[in-house]
Amino acid sequence: MSAWWSSPSLLCYQLAVASHLRLGSSSSLLTQSWLVVVIEFIFRPAYELRGSASSSAVTSHLRRDRELGEAHAEIRALRLSERQREKAVEEFTNELTKLEEKLKLTESLLQGKILFIVASVTSLETSVQCFRSGLALAELWSSPQLP
Repeated sequence: MSAWWSSPSLLCYQLAVASHLRLGSSSSLLTQSWLVVVIEFIFRPAYELRGSASSSAVTSHLRRDRELGEAHAEIRALRLSERQREKAVEEFTNELTKLEEKLKLTESLLQGKILFIVASVTSLETSVQCFRSGLALAELWSSPQLP
């Protein structure tokens, strides 16, 4: 019979427990139950664990707990990506609001320039009409009088 520290099932169990303890747990009850399992495992000889029903139960429990930890990690990642998406949407909305305000200001300035151009054109048209009228009067005055 091999020594308990060289048992493959023991090594697998120790790795599984170590991976669980690295993930950590937010529930103290869950942590306490793991400590009980670890203590029981440490004081139980390796040959009793090999092939016993408790070994498969522990392995099953470890697998479920690992899957639960992976699911929690995925949930945290999804929440983080959702927060990042919400932040990006908020930043985009703020930028869009700024651009809309800038567009309104530009439209207002452009409208003012258009009014100035229309007023200038109207003034020039009035000046041209006055000039034409003056030319017409000058032609009348300078034309020879018929007897």
